[in-house]
Amino acid sequence: MFGQVGPLRIDEKGLAYRGLLIRHLVLPQDQSASGEVLRALASFSLRIPLSLMAQYRPCYKALQVPEINRPLRAEEYQQVVALGIRLGLDEIFIQELESAEIYSPDFASEDPFQHL
Repeated sequence: MFGQVGPLRIDEKGLAYRGLLIRHLVLPQDQSASGEVLRALASFSLRIPLSLMAQYRPCYKALQVPEINRPLRAEEYQQVVALGIRLGLDEIFIQELESAEIYSPDFASEDPFQHL
């Protein structure tokens, strides 16, 4: 895909209009194998922009799985960000840990996606 469309391009309004951006959701206890993912990406190209998402929020049956039944901790997320920097990835988009609440639909509401 990167060979076809190249790196992410953003217009003057800050909107992406072409290119590749890889999004990776960081999970508690490295359940998303973030180190392996970042190393694989870096071995392919350091120019591919990476969005490291911190918005994980355990819901439904995830609450029954000990490895993922809690929110992501700041130190877990920071370790992944630091690894991306050490590997030399050119462009890393990061999120605040509060994004787990900000980007979560309110399914008790008539319009759960209204606040998003």
